Amino acid sequence: MLVTGALVFTRILHEPLTFKDPSWNAISLEAKAVITSMLVKDPKQRATISELLSHEWLATCAGTMSPANCSPRDSFQPA
Repeated sequence: MLVTGALVFTRILHEPLTFKDPSWNAISLEAKAVITSMLVKDPKQRATISELLSHEWLATCAGTMSPANCSPRDSFQPA
């Protein structure tokens, strides 16, 4: 809840996760799989940190990351 008292994340509780917004078009299927596994509603079924860190997509990306590309995106523009 925010200051209005309204639940702001009710859709995540009642609707399936989708990647229909055009902003997701450039995101790989592997990245979407990681995100999906982190957002499973049932905590017993949700990916653990160990599982996430061993996921091929994260392992591959971690090897190519540098402090320069880990900082917040300068071009981030909220919708």
